[in-house]
Amino acid sequence: MGRMHAPRKGLSQSALPYCPSVPTWLKLTSDNVKEQIHKLAKKGLTPSQISVLLRDAHGVAQVRFVTGSKILRILKSKKLAPDLPEDLYHLIKKVVTPWQAVLAALGVPHSGPDPEPPGAAIFLHSNAAAGAALAGRRQRGVRMRGA
Repeated sequence: MGRMHAPRKGLSQSALPYCPSVPTWLKLTSDNVKEQIHKLAKKGLTPSQISVLLRDAHGVAQVRFVTGSKILRILKSKKLAPDLPEDLYHLIKKVVTPWQAVLAALGVPHSGPDPEPPGAAIFLHSNAAAGAALAGRRQRGVRMRGA
C-alpha cells in the first residue's frame, strides 16, 4: 500500500551509516581488499558480484569505506573494468537471449514456448537503445539533468 503524504511507495529502505568509517572488527586492510577485487575481476566477475562476494565471504559491508574508492574506480585504475556498463549489458542480454542466438546460428526453426507479446519486445529494445545512448553520453563526459 502506498503512502498518503510522501512520494515513496511505502517500501522499507536501508540507510548507510552517517559516519563512513571502517568497522573495528574488520581485519582486512585497504590493500587486501583491492587485491581481492583484482583477483575476482580477473576471474570474470562483475562489480556487483564482487561486492556481494566481499560482503558475504569477507564481511566488507562497503568497499568505499575501506578503500576510499568504489569498486568500478578500482577496476578502472588497473584497466580491468568491463567494456559495457553492467545495466546495459543485462538489458542487451535480456533482448538477445543466448538460446535464441544459438538456434538462429544453427538454422533451427523456433519451436519453443509461446512467444512474448510484441509490446514487451519493443519495450526491451527501446530500453536497450536508451541505455546505450546514456552510456555513450557518459563516456563522452556529457552532463545530464538529474544525473
